Amino acid sequence: VRLSLPLAVFLIVFSREVLGLFGSEFEAGWLLLILLVCGQLFNLICGPIGAVLNMCGEEARQLKISVQSVAVGTIGFFAALPFIGLHAVAVPILTSIFYNNLMCLRVAGKQLGIRWWNNKFARWVLPLVVAFTFLVAVKLWCSDGWVTLSGGLVGCYVLFHGIYLLVYGLNEDDRIVVSMI
Repeated sequence: VRLSLPLAVFLIVFSREVLGLFGSEFEAGWLLLILLVCGQLFNLICGPIGAVLNMCGEEARQLKISVQSVAVGTIGFFAALPFIGLHAVAVPILTSIFYNNLMCLRVAGKQLGIRWWNNKFARWVLPLVVAFTFLVAVKLWCSDGWVTLSGGLVGCYVLFHGIYLLVYGLNEDDRIVVSMI
């Protein structure tokens, strides 16, 4: 999740510009991109909780949640699409993602005693705020174009991970990954 946060923030801040690279007709989907990135970010934050339930003997509950999630999404598509257009696509998708992950987290907490949140995640806030501020400044003060987008993305990653490493250093998980490399 930590590796993907700068990319998610970049896509949220520069959604219109990134879609504009594919042509001006794509720019209309900028809000849809933001909503879907937020949904995917939530999905990443929750981790592979459905797979954890499957591996821990909760297959029936996980299957039930998955079926309910698909039903919620399908009903949402049929209900929303005729009324609010392109951006309606995001509503059932987001609803399905949130429902699936929240219900799986609930089962994991109650049945397995798994607490998904770790206090080390709070360490991501400072680097995230700095990276977001940097991207907003780039958007406000730099010209449009792929050079600005590329520089913004690279700068966002460097700032986010640089600040994280300078302030907090490598945590135990990071050291394990480095030792395996």
